[in-house]
Amino acid sequence: MTADAGAGAGPRRLFALGVAARSPEDDPEVAAYWAELGRLAESAGAEVAERYVQVRSEPDPHTYVGPGVVERTVQALAQAAEAGRPFDGVLLAHEVAPRVLARLGERLPVPVEDRTRLILGVFARRARSAEGRLQVELARLSYELPRLPGRRRGLSRQGGAVGMRGGAGESALELDRRRIRARIAELRHRVALLRQERAARRADRGEMPRVALVGYTNAGKTTLLGALAGRDEGGRDRLFDTLDPTVRRVRHPAFGQILAVDTVGFVRDLPPGLLEAFEATLAEVREADLLVHVVDGTSPHAPAEVEAVRAVLSRIGADTVPEVLVATHVRRPEEVAARLPGALAVDSPAGVGLEAVCRRIGQTLAAMRPEVVLDLPPGRWDLVAFARARGPVEVETAADGRLRLSARLTPADAARLRRRALGGG
Repeated sequence: MTADAGAGAGPRRLFALGVAARSPEDDPEVAAYWAELGRLAESAGAEVAERYVQVRSEPDPHTYVGPGVVERTVQALAQAAEAGRPFDGVLLAHEVAPRVLARLGERLPVPVEDRTRLILGVFARRARSAEGRLQVELARLSYELPRLPGRRRGLSRQGGAVGMRGGAGESALELDRRRIRARIAELRHRVALLRQERAARRADRGEMPRVALVGYTNAGKTTLLGALAGRDEGGRDRLFDTLDPTVRRVRHPAFGQILAVDTVGFVRDLPPGLLEAFEATLAEVREADLLVHVVDGTSPHAPAEVEAVRAVLSRIGADTVPEVLVATHVRRPEEVAARLPGALAVDSPAGVGLEAVCRRIGQTLAAMRPEVVLDLPPGRWDLVAFARARGPVEVETAADGRLRLSARLTPADAARLRRRALGGG
């Protein structure tokens, strides 16, 4: 059995098992998937110390990898333990059915987790607000409930649980199920209330255009938001750093005022349970007027990451929202033109490319708004300032001092401007 040694050290040493149609050495996308799995493990406080990728057309329906690979993994784990380098667990590179996870838990001498459980662990570590922790707990319990029998059997084999069948063990399992179902019902009710509260807050924001920053995790969304808002948002180089939406009011001559929302980052095959649990948060994306899709322009897998994000947007019903594609960490459009057609190149910390992004945001929003043309009395620059705070404006001054104002405004702002022009306040 051939295995690759992982780099670095962590609190938990994991042996990763996976299935792919091609090996990582032969397929860059498979290699990217495994590199991301390693980063997810690091984010969860672990390391992929060794890995084995079985090349096959589809996973084994009973044991994910083939039976022979399972037996060789048992031997490899035993040899590592004898050598004083034991593994703390086995990590499966994809989400597997509860029965498959249970069967592997019975066969392998260490705990077994799949990619989804790993991601849930990362989210649990990142959640800082009460709202974020609530949504993560709902996703985790919804995931764990159907896997509870296998989980208890696996713990029993390791001396950590009551018996597997009958008597106290079966009673304890049913008790756990009842408790988890009751907690899930409570959490779903509270998340529904959160959804209502967020909807009310969005309504309170009025007609100001909402622009949501979306993208692959760690693409630079938070840093770009800070650059647009003129403040340091504290973006860090780690996966899923932002779970709770951050809303900033941004003003720029190219688009007037907008509400810019930083949202949770995406990855390939984001677990459905997370999308369901984070419905209250993801509504900020679905109901935005415009998406600024942020991609790391230096990533060799940027095109695949763009498609992965668009797949998630489709799953949450946000694929019809207009999009502006922005490639971060680059300074010249020609650096990404071939790989990411139409993308705007920015280097947020250096401020390079931000004006072009603002212009594109303004142009895209302006195309959604009706044009308002007003002839104003001389000196009514207060009305020009009002319009400029809300959208792109052009002003011509006539020989007699009268002003001709042309602006792209929301219907509500256009009505307010007309009332002010007529002296209605």
